Amino acid sequence: MEKKRDFNKKNKINIKRLCEICEENKEVQSLTKGYTIRIKIPNSQETSIKDIVQGKVTVKNEEIDNFIILRKDGSPTYMLSVVVDDFDMGVNLIIRGDDHLNNAFRQFFIYNNMNWQIPEYAHIPLIHGEDGKKLSKRHGAVDIIDLKEQGYLKESIINNLILLGWSAPNSSELILIDEIINLFNIKKISKSSSIFNYDKLNFINNTYIKNDINFSKIFNYCKFNKILQNYIKRDQDKFKKIFMIHKKNIKKYQDLEIICPIYFEENYITNKINLIENNFKELLVDFVSIIEKLKVWEIKLIEEVIKNFINIKNIKFFVFGKPLRLILINSEKGPSISEILFILGKNNSIKRINNYISEI
Repeated sequence: MEKKRDFNKKNKINIKRLCEICEENKEVQSLTKGYTIRIKIPNSQETSIKDIVQGKVTVKNEEIDNFIILRKDGSPTYMLSVVVDDFDMGVNLIIRGDDHLNNAFRQFFIYNNMNWQIPEYAHIPLIHGEDGKKLSKRHGAVDIIDLKEQGYLKESIINNLILLGWSAPNSSELILIDEIINLFNIKKISKSSSIFNYDKLNFINNTYIKNDINFSKIFNYCKFNKILQNYIKRDQDKFKKIFMIHKKNIKKYQDLEIICPIYFEENYITNKINLIENNFKELLVDFVSIIEKLKVWEIKLIEEVIKNFINIKNIKFFVFGKPLRLILINSEKGPSISEILFILGKNNSIKRINNYISEI
C-alpha cells in the first residue's frame, strides 16, 4: 500500500500525461466512474527490440493487447508501475528472465508515449531441471539459503551458476570469482535454456572442499551447524582428522553429520559378523599386540605395520582388512584401515578390537 501512495504522490504529472494521451486518442470510456484505462497499441505496425542476449526481436503489434495501465480505483497496474519506477531510478539496463520478453514490448509503448528513453534489455534464458521443466522446489533445494545450510560453498554455487549458459574462454569447469568478474561477457550467454544438474554442483563443491587445507571453511560452516559444532566441542582433533580423510568423497559439509557418529560413539558395539574365519581371533590378538607397541600414531606408520603383518601372516589383505573394517566401524565401505585407526586413535582402536575379541 505504501508503494501505491508513493506512486500517486510522486507521479501525478506522469498520470496526468497518460490521461491526456488517452483523451487525445479518445481511449477513455464514456463511463464517469468505475472504468479502467488501457493503452492503445497501433495494430498496423511491427515493433522491434534489440536485446543484448536475444538479438533483434520483432513482433506484430496486433499480437500485443491493449492492456490496462490504471485500475478502476485509479491505482496503477504492475506494467505501468515498473516502468515509472525504473524511470524514476534512472534504470538504463534491465536484465531479467526471457519469460518477461513479451512484457518488454508492452513496456516499450509506455516509454514511447511518455517520450522517455527506452532502456537496454538483456533477457536471459531460464534455468530448467533435468526433466526439462522450469526449475522449482520439486527439483530439490533451489533456495540459496537451503544450499548454504547443506554445506555448499558460495564459490561452488557461483561457479556452477555462471556455467549455466556461459563458458569461460579456457572452457574450464572450475573458475574463481575474480576470474568470472574479469572474463564474463553477458553477450556470450546462450539463448537456450540451461539445465541445473546436482551432480555437477556436487563435483564442483567437492573440489572446493578438498582445497580447504586450513579448515577455515569447514569451521566457519560449523558455526551454524549445531550437530557438527557439538562434535568439535567434544574432540576438535578427531573432527579435523575425520574431515581431512573424508573430504575427498563428501559432496557437501552436511554429509559429515552422517559420517561423524560412528567415530564418536562412546559405547560402541560391533555388529555380529558372519564372514569371519575361525582363526581370525588369533590374528586380531597378534595384531593388537603389535599396534600396542606403536609409539607414534600416524597413518603411514600404521599402514606399514598392516602391510608387514599381512606379509608375515601370509594372508591376502581383504581376508584381514574387510572384517577389521567391520569390527571398527560396522561398515564394509569407508576409508582405508590405517585411516580408520588413525581417526579413532590408538586407545579407542585397541578398545574396539579387544571388545570384539571378548565377545567371540
